[in-house]
Amino acid sequence: MLTQEEIAMVETLAAEYGYEAQTLRAIIDIESGGRTHVLVDGGKKPLIRFEGHWFDRLLAPEDRQVARAAFLSASRPGAIRNPREQKDRWRMLARACALNETAALSATSWGVGQVMGFHWKVLGFVSVQELRDQACENFEGQMRLMLRFLSFNDLDKVLLRRDWEGFARAYNGPAYRKNSYHLRLARAHERFAKRATGAPR
Repeated sequence: MLTQEEIAMVETLAAEYGYEAQTLRAIIDIESGGRTHVLVDGGKKPLIRFEGHWFDRLLAPEDRQVARAAFLSASRPGAIRNPREQKDRWRMLARACALNETAALSATSWGVGQVMGFHWKVLGFVSVQELRDQACENFEGQMRLMLRFLSFNDLDKVLLRRDWEGFARAYNGPAYRKNSYHLRLARAHERFAKRATGAPR
């Protein structure tokens, strides 16, 4: 759940970028469960998800064999399962980084918007490490990363129309219906909109 300070940040950025605050809160709620960070070895870290099939694609053949043997990569999506606990995901990422840092960071989704690292170049970062650093900096950094991704993909227009299905297809992929992404997003938006107006929940 977001703190009051984080909610205020969402409202500030929503006004800056021309969104409804409840729309951004709905995306955060679905993508990260409303969590903005976890404690890993005593420090705050953004939520991550490591995608082993992307790591597999991004590696050179000789490194790919090593990664597969270490159960860090596979050709099939979902074959490399993420640990339940975020601290263990960060340890998994560290193992992957020891093999190839750029590929590992690129194969990871970052922060409250779960933006994939391999988008670093089209989003205007000089490296995937810079994208990682922004996500790790603070909540505002995570938000601006998500907003940059939304703007680049023209999803701001989709969201302003409240076209939840169109957004889900573009943001979550063609299989979005399997987990009812669009319906959950619509319900989250409605819930936050009611809170904003003071209507009964």
